[in-house]
Amino acid sequence: MDVVAQCAASLAWAEASKGVVVLDRDRGRCVKFEVKVLKERLALKPRLERYYVASRLASGGDC
Repeated sequence: MDVVAQCAASLAWAEASKGVVVLDRDRGRCVKFEVKVLKERLALKPRLERYYVASRLASGGDC
């Protein structure tokens, strides 16, 4: 958890949303991490959506 807690938001989101808990010594700490990652993802979501729309338009695709 300590390594994942310090990684990039996209990696943390992948771990929190699709990861499998192998060892859970402190459930409260795990929940706090998941809440933190979810808040970061929600804050980043509008930027990601604008990026994906812009990259599709640049490549000649539809929105």
